Amino acid sequence: MKCTVDRDPSLARHSAPEPAPGPRFTPALRSLPIRRAMLVALAGLLSLGSSCYPIKPLPRVEGAKYVKFPATREFTGSFYGSWLHGQYLLPAKESARGTVENPGPAIVLIPAFNFLGWREADGLAQRFSRAGYHVLLLSVRGTRGTGGKDDCGLAQTGDVIAALNWMAGQEGVRPRGLAVIGLGRGGQLALLAAAGGGRARAVAAFGAPVEISSWRATTERKPEASTRKR
Repeated sequence: MKCTVDRDPSLARHSAPEPAPGPRFTPALRSLPIRRAMLVALAGLLSLGSSCYPIKPLPRVEGAKYVKFPATREFTGSFYGSWLHGQYLLPAKESARGTVENPGPAIVLIPAFNFLGWREADGLAQRFSRAGYHVLLLSVRGTRGTGGKDDCGLAQTGDVIAALNWMAGQEGVRPRGLAVIGLGRGGQLALLAAAGGGRARAVAAFGAPVEISSWRATTERKPEASTRKR
């Protein structure tokens, strides 16, 4: 016996109906304004990173402790805040100076900006420590260990003055017994700080550029547009 079944045309398809099309979500990175903003932010970070320090940490100095203190002026374009950094050497014990009972003299020592600068300054600092001096090996803005830009002595001079003020407040330091010494371009900053009203009672510079007009013409670092003489 042959059986037949009449099929209802409405039951011809037994699969679930396709869902109605909903809103299309575009990934965030495919949005042109967001992509443009991210590219601008990335370009800004790259430009800051190329001109900001520290690229390398401060070198170690035997017997010294790492210190930091605020600068007098804000750093422009720095990831690292407005802090100056340095290595602080206390007077050697055998000198019997630089204590609360017997305050001693102090020196702010600015290394040369070249790759041998800290090595030369380290040896000099050790000698002064043995002679009874407090010694701060200072990293100004735009040099190894501190953020900001190298501005060829403009705001950097204020960094040296800030270091002298910081030294004057340290325990065992005689406030009227401060000196500043610089090597290379650090010597230029020492001279400018001493002439600019710093606390230094004595100043010494070794190999400092003092012929500013010729140095300006030959240096590889060109002044910012805002500092050019109009």
